[in-house]
Amino acid sequence: MRAIFIYLVLAINVLLFSNTSYAQTVTDQQQVLYLRRLQLLGKFNTDYSFQQRNIIAEQTTIPTIVKDFSFGDIIPKKNSDSTNNFFRLLPLNKWDVYNTHHPITINDAEMVPSVGYQTLITTGIFYKKNHWTAQLKPVFQFTENKPYETFYTEFVAQHWHDYYQWINKIDLPERFGTNPINKLNPGQSYLKYNFKNAAIGISTENMWWGPGYYQSLLMTNNAPGFLHLTYESKHPLKTIFGSVEWQVITGLLNNSNIEPLEPRRIYNGQFLYQPKLNEQRIISGATVSFQPKFLEGLHIGFAKTAYLYTTDAKSPLDYLPLFGFYGLKTTAAEKNNRKQIMGTLFFRYEMKNENAEVYAELGRNDKTMSPLFFMDDAASPTAFVAGFRKMFPLKKETSFELAAEFTQLGFNSVNLINNVQSWYLSDSVRHGYTNNGKVIGSGIGPGGNNQLIELAYNNGIDRISLQLERRIHNNDFFYYTFARILDFRRHWTDAMATVKIDKTYKNFLFGGSVTMMRTLNYQWMYKEYDAIWYKNGLDFLTLQGQVYFHYRFNLKK
Repeated sequence: MRAIFIYLVLAINVLLFSNTSYAQTVTDQQQVLYLRRLQLLGKFNTDYSFQQRNIIAEQTTIPTIVKDFSFGDIIPKKNSDSTNNFFRLLPLNKWDVYNTHHPITINDAEMVPSVGYQTLITTGIFYKKNHWTAQLKPVFQFTENKPYETFYTEFVAQHWHDYYQWINKIDLPERFGTNPINKLNPGQSYLKYNFKNAAIGISTENMWWGPGYYQSLLMTNNAPGFLHLTYESKHPLKTIFGSVEWQVITGLLNNSNIEPLEPRRIYNGQFLYQPKLNEQRIISGATVSFQPKFLEGLHIGFAKTAYLYTTDAKSPLDYLPLFGFYGLKTTAAEKNNRKQIMGTLFFRYEMKNENAEVYAELGRNDKTMSPLFFMDDAASPTAFVAGFRKMFPLKKETSFELAAEFTQLGFNSVNLINNVQSWYLSDSVRHGYTNNGKVIGSGIGPGGNNQLIELAYNNGIDRISLQLERRIHNNDFFYYTFARILDFRRHWTDAMATVKIDKTYKNFLFGGSVTMMRTLNYQWMYKEYDAIWYKNGLDFLTLQGQVYFHYRFNLKK
């Protein structure tokens, strides 16, 4: 791949940082967020922005419990250099989910939207030799995949026509087939060459870009990780102006190859479903965050991604997250609008004395985000994530926690909605911003909005929390198809209450959650029509249970 040569050029910069680095990372999201809470309590390195979630093993302020359940134990070996040549046996992880009526979970990587029982099991080996590190951590997935109600056949032909205006611009199946799923995925695996402050390599790891706890616009763990080349910082790099973190990637996205509902449905003599190209997509992206030296606690940054079909990539620049130079279109793919671009600006501000933080991310779905955007009066396809978190320290390692986060992907412009320009959709790359049939960014999906409030009691990594959440499904589609008939009753809304518990015991880190969700107007549907205008729609109560555990193999003599 031509992108390999570009990354080799970038690697020359790494030579500025010649000392070796450990480079094993904390990838479990629960443990990353624990470190972020510790930072607010003044117990973790404040240089890390947490706008990239790759915290390395040699960071001395990482608690031993996180090292144990993220990195595992060194496999004993005679006559071995335990510093520069060793194997680690990674912990055994298992995650079980059960949904009753319809899917709830987002940010669940290899899992798929389904009803019934679903599980992920993973373990693996980490190896280090001098500058080289490798990790093999595959994931086994089993999904019962029971049937559940999807977009209703009772809808009139016009609604089905409008439904396919979205489906034809994104690869986002409502159901992943009709059979149980047994699959082995590469999971969090990689091979990297490491330096003091940076690494270059090939990986299938998930990435998270942006300051959000539960949502982010461009990169999350909502979809399975994809094969990519990466050039990334491993520590915040200190300069005379402040510290910098970065990551640059080029990768390949996979299609689900699953047809949508009723692909043979006809409207005005034509098939509604327009089959997509059976072709992989190239994705490229970059994120940089900066902590100004003169503004303690402030982290600012940007992220951008671009994606296109492999047959449209005619220039080496198409493999990089560039859109011309200074806004000028340079490659054939850009000039012919065959390359889709997205971008965000974000910040996170730590208030050290208050044990609190505020953060926000603002993005555009059609181009790189720029500060000049705020001077533009034109309607633009924008979205945002914003939130705050406040810690109340108690005795020893205990604390109370109050947090809120708000996400809006739905548009407030009639022209954008009427042109079907929702987030993650694309006219030119009709699989959209997805991998294996799931959105790479925010799990609430195109046109979705989300509000979440959380209360928690923490005792170290042990935790009990209550989350109250309101989730609105694809408001863009709602206004597109139902506003025209002046039927404003049909917002598909979920009201959710979740209790979560995390606990450690000897070699186990385990926990679970119970979610009760009241769904109003499921699939935007009213089943009966009469003289009573405002009444209950198609409403359901859904229950979900989750159980997980990490088991650390204790190999010490």
